[in-house]
Amino acid sequence: MRYNNIGYAVDHTSKLSIDVARALERYIGARNIQDNTNEFDLVITLGGDGLMLKVLHKVMKNPIPIYGINCGSFGFLLNTRRNISSKDDAKQFIQKLESAVTVNLHPLKMHATSTSGEIRTSLAINEVAILRRSHQAANISIKINNELRLQKLEADGVLFATPAGSSAYNFAVGGPILPLNANVLALTPISPFRPRNWRGALLTSDSIVEFNNLSPNKRPIAVAADSFEISDALTVSVSKCRDIKLNILFDKHEGFEDRVLQEQFM
Repeated sequence: MRYNNIGYAVDHTSKLSIDVARALERYIGARNIQDNTNEFDLVITLGGDGLMLKVLHKVMKNPIPIYGINCGSFGFLLNTRRNISSKDDAKQFIQKLESAVTVNLHPLKMHATSTSGEIRTSLAINEVAILRRSHQAANISIKINNELRLQKLEADGVLFATPAGSSAYNFAVGGPILPLNANVLALTPISPFRPRNWRGALLTSDSIVEFNNLSPNKRPIAVAADSFEISDALTVSVSKCRDIKLNILFDKHEGFEDRVLQEQFM
């Protein structure tokens, strides 16, 4: 696909990211998106997965393709950094962009009710996290598609993660890494005490999961949908948002699925 108006988002704390941004300006005419993405038909992120996540949230209402260049460490959602120091380099890079493979992502939609009765909603690209707020473990019940599946989970919390977020916090607490095109979501406990043998579940992407705080006064919990947080959650309902389709570009023949596989054996 041909792109005429290319924007970029840069990690201003990284000299490497800034240097790549200047090269993109000089050789392909890319412009900094600032806070406006409406005039671009492609955005290049220059940083790590965190910057990619911020930009994906920015384009929720206008989901233009995002191509990430890794200027950080691992960069699960990003492409390998390319040297762009001449017109020939720029030409090859444009060819990479135009032949890139699109992976579609759907965020999670969270509805949370606080202990005061306030209802809040938010979208999460990585995960919705239920987290204890006191020195005591949280007591949480879990319903799936309106059926009680776990009467009481005693744990530091529980995550409901998308494939995009499965390699981050979810993997750190023992959950599985999911291929981006997998039609499943990961439900993963955080430091579970009871049940001792429950290590989570893989759910179909059309599942609706409801978390209920069984001890709101004694054992308060918070809920976080990516960076959006409610500190006193009573009930939380999460499902896949099919109305929004985000588009991430990956270099063709770069073996993205091999990266997913490799990470699971490290």
